[in-house]
Amino acid sequence: MTDKTAKAKILYIQTVISETRMFVELVYDKRNVEGLEGA
Repeated sequence: MTDKTAKAKILYIQTVISETRMFVELVYDKRNVEGLEGA
């Protein structure tokens, strides 16, 4: 594996992780709001 491929792979993984984290936070916030409204 060349250095360029390794860097591209790391960049891709970082992007996936950040997108996943944003999605999880969005879902978590939505659940919190719904829970507060129901109380």
